[in-house]
Amino acid sequence: MARLDEQIREQNPWWQGPDRLADDPHLRELGRAGFDWTPPVAEAIPLEPGGVQTLRGPRQVGKTTTLKRFVQRLVASGERRVLHFSFDLERDNRASRGVVVRAKRIHPDPEGPWYIFLDEVTSIPDWQLGIKYLWDVGEIREDLVLCTGSSARKMGTERLPGRRGNGRDLVQLPMSFRAFCETVVGLDLPDESVQVADWLTPAGRRFARELYLHADALEDAIER
Repeated sequence: MARLDEQIREQNPWWQGPDRLADDPHLRELGRAGFDWTPPVAEAIPLEPGGVQTLRGPRQVGKTTTLKRFVQRLVASGERRVLHFSFDLERDNRASRGVVVRAKRIHPDPEGPWYIFLDEVTSIPDWQLGIKYLWDVGEIREDLVLCTGSSARKMGTERLPGRRGNGRDLVQLPMSFRAFCETVVGLDLPDESVQVADWLTPAGRRFARELYLHADALEDAIER
């Protein structure tokens, strides 16, 4: 129990004060990136209590950073009951139950809706059983719960019937080449509806030559 308490405190330094967000390694790395890009899926997730959301996607696509962006936004708005916990090393589907219950026991202001981010919890076999239990006993019905993981293969068999509230299943994909060009390189690309035939027009050929002038910048950005 003491070890779990320590892990919860270590992963949620903002409980001690909003200024402790500066200690978070993911947010520090984000600040050093040199550009600011928000995945489209982040805009599709409502930060509203009363539902269990799932966010899947390939490893290293930035799901943890997306969660930390949510934490940062909530803490900056004055929310205190914000919990993040990483389940990278867990294999027991009861782990989520223990973390959520214990976090609410040791938090100085536990009463009210919580914002709970369970990172890589869907990688645990039968992970949904722990969430079902928490919902059935009323522990998370008034909270926002966002569960992440890497595999989307078994989403059809991991449903939470009657235990989702306003929750949805979402997927975070890597940055598109268009977003890369616009955000990292700073190119003003044509509308996505441009057809191949449009490149054969005088205007299309002029734009192609304009892009060619940025070839070195694109190559340098990709190599970074």
